[in-house]
Formats: sequence, C-alpha cells, structure tokens
Amino acid sequence: MYFRLIGVYGIINQYGLKMVGGPVGGLLSDKLFHSPTKYLRIGYLITAVVLIAFTWMPYQTFGIWTGILISLAISACVYSMRAVFFAPHG
Repeated sequence: MYFRLIGVYGIINQYGLKMVGGPVGGLLSDKLFHSPTKYLRIGYLITAVVLIAFTWMPYQTFGIWTGILISLAISACVYSMRAVFFAPHG
C-alpha cells in the first residue's frame, strides 16, 4: 500500500502544487501583502518555523497522513514563494 502512496505523493508534489502554488503566491503577494518582498519575508519565516517544528515532532505519535499533509503544506508554501521570487518585480 505504501508504494502506491509514495507515487501519489510524488505526483501531487511535483505537478499539482507547482500549478497551484504560482497563482496563489501571486494573489497573496498582490492582494494581501501588496508587496512581493513582504510576502517572501513572511513566507520564509512561516516556512522556517513549520520546518523546525516538523523536525522536532516525535514521529511515533502522529500517523503517516499527518506527516504527508505537513510536508505537502511546506511544499506548497515553497512553490508559491518560488513563483513570486522569479516573477518580475514592479
């Protein structure tokens, strides 16, 4: 079962989150933060805090689905920041 789960995770991470992350990052950058620099600064801070918390979480207490969801959320944040980083700034 877990072999199929790895394939699904990879497809969602590589294709799904890249397609969704770019437009979401652009909308957040323009409409909510009004500046790509502010969005990147806050996004990097939030991602760093979540990564540190995820690293220190005891893996025996939560299931595989929790780990998958947290890692996909981190990937979505990184892909959205990557799209804003490589976009031309005004």
